[in-house]
Amino acid sequence: MSSDFNLFDSFHEAMPHQNLKDGAWTRAYLDAWRSFYSFDNMKAVLSRAHPDNYWDIFLNFLWYKNSALNEGAHPMITGFFPLKDRKSRRATFSREGRLAHARRRVIEIHRYLRDALRLAIEMEELWLQTRKRSETERRIVEELTRMRKELRRDLRIRELQLAYARAKSHMPSVEVPSRLRLVLEGSASFHASRLLGSRGELAQFWTDIRRRLREGRIEALLRVDRIVWNGVRESLLAVEFMSALISRGRPNLSRQAPG
Repeated sequence: MSSDFNLFDSFHEAMPHQNLKDGAWTRAYLDAWRSFYSFDNMKAVLSRAHPDNYWDIFLNFLWYKNSALNEGAHPMITGFFPLKDRKSRRATFSREGRLAHARRRVIEIHRYLRDALRLAIEMEELWLQTRKRSETERRIVEELTRMRKELRRDLRIRELQLAYARAKSHMPSVEVPSRLRLVLEGSASFHASRLLGSRGELAQFWTDIRRRLREGRIEALLRVDRIVWNGVRESLLAVEFMSALISRGRPNLSRQAPG
């Protein structure tokens, strides 16, 4: 077994394996984490979860996936943001200068924030597709789904109001929103997509923008109105998701880690 006690953290090979050489053991281990915390598997688990257990499972998925796949450490020894003091280093490491430490941390923080943003968007989509709905919302979603199949296109504002009105005929407690409210909440297609459980319309817009920029089509940046509008919609959806997340649980936001 290895004499380096730093490897004994449940995430590194501490002894050789006769059939899994050259890192194959570690790769198989990480593949198992990736498979279990894949979007499809998390969705399957949450879709079957009892409403009383939904947020406990969801928060565990968020914590564990961030720890294992973003930070590369076991969830029991990590958190949501590593604080690394320049002077807190093991005796076998020399103390870094301020500039060297700042340069290393900028790179690490940039990578961490990039991966954290990707995870946040993935978890937002997971929440949209699996969240436990009230009976009122389920009735509205049924009407939206039926109308989309009938029309074979995205719904307009008046058609979205009609879907609410149809739901109200079966359930009087349903409130039919005004046209102004629907406009303020976003386009009809965005509002319907959010109710039906996906941020697909927004994802497609940003994908198209990135593709055009990669192709050198700078005119994509001239679509300022659509970029701003979709940015606002993205922000509103993020606030809604974070409000739901925070109201159900408050995970530890920081941890102290050696440099």
